[in-house]
Amino acid sequence: MPLVPRVESIEQAIAISGFTNSGKKSGYIDLDTQVPAESIVQGWKGLITTRFTGGSAGRTTLSVGTPGTPDAYGAAVAVESGSPNVRGSGASEFLPIAQNIRVTVEDRLDFDNVSGGAVTITVYYVRTIA
Repeated sequence: MPLVPRVESIEQAIAISGFTNSGKKSGYIDLDTQVPAESIVQGWKGLITTRFTGGSAGRTTLSVGTPGTPDAYGAAVAVESGSPNVRGSGASEFLPIAQNIRVTVEDRLDFDNVSGGAVTITVYYVRTIA
């Protein structure tokens, strides 16, 4: 049986074509795996596999969090054209219940301006129960 607490991660490759347009400026996708209950999220990183294109004046941002708080796991970061990777600042958020992981892409003016992009997101957390 694994020891607790222990650091674990959730990783998923996503593309802008899979995002849902949530209104004027942003779109989102929820990852397939939840962060388990009783975990402490430490932060996230993203490996950009296809550069983000379109967007208004290069001001497209990416954030990782929950459906209720899109930047819960670190502040939104710019995904300028050609950026190789991005990362969120540490979150250290305790989750009493399992949580969906939401990735949000926001354009300065209109999400429809973002025409391309793919990223592999990894969310790091400490599991506190077996």
